[in-house]
Amino acid sequence: MKTESGDVQWLKRNIKWVLLLGFLGTVMMVSAAVASIAYMVMSAFRASDPYVYALSEARGNEVVVAALGDPIDEGWLATGSITSSSTSGTASLAIPIAGPKGGATIYVEARKSAGAWKYRDLVVELKPSGERIDLLAADE
Repeated sequence: MKTESGDVQWLKRNIKWVLLLGFLGTVMMVSAAVASIAYMVMSAFRASDPYVYALSEARGNEVVVAALGDPIDEGWLATGSITSSSTSGTASLAIPIAGPKGGATIYVEARKSAGAWKYRDLVVELKPSGERIDLLAADE
């Protein structure tokens, strides 16, 4: 009669724990991969010309600073899309910002042509009022 080794007996006694730890390890690895991808996307957004320009314009606008207070910080989760080459591209972004007095979202619509970005919309929408401040109107 053949007897089972100690390792096999241990595995049979602890199979639930082995499966649970395997599952948790897989979940942690997938979560780390998703977080890494999100970080890379956010880094690309934050380094883009439309993002940097929009944030600079909002921070330099007297009406926005009066409404939100100073300093104005960017939120972590900007949404939208950017496509860009050296000569052309498009950007459509929603950038959360906040100051000591409240929060807002910067909406950016831009197109890159002949190597230069042209902004169609650059608006700060204050929360919770929904008041909109057109940052391009200040340049006109």
